Amino acid sequence: MFLLIWCLLVGGCARPHLYPICFYQQAPALGRFRQDYAPPLTTAFRSIVKNKEAIPTITPDGRWLIANTTKSQNSRIAKVWPRLACIGNASDSLSTKQEADCVAYVNEFIKTKNYFAFGNARDLGGFDIWNESPIPGTLVHCDQVKPDGK
Repeated sequence: MFLLIWCLLVGGCARPHLYPICFYQQAPALGRFRQDYAPPLTTAFRSIVKNKEAIPTITPDGRWLIANTTKSQNSRIAKVWPRLACIGNASDSLSTKQEADCVAYVNEFIKTKNYFAFGNARDLGGFDIWNESPIPGTLVHCDQVKPDGK
């Protein structure tokens, strides 16, 4: 009973949360993802959450970061995650629009927590959907990390 009361007073007990990752342009190969993209994402996550026990894990397809976080930790990360998790090169007006659409999409997902609205759940049948975002006026297609050698 004491542990439950302590958890509630400190900000809630940790539970699993999913954080989407979206390559809004071509995704890298798995080896490059693990070397160049995954470490900065997990480092940023840890610095924002400020809890050594919230160990982030990235799924093999590079689409999700999973971690046990409290409600307050989740609120902190949710404020910045859309900007961190939309990965691409915004160097001209078209790519800047792609990035903005991605940020809006990831932000909407984090607000609604509708896990079936993001990524793989929509294209498990092997269909190439042209727009993942339900937000009017946006166009988003999040690419999966590619197997090495492809």
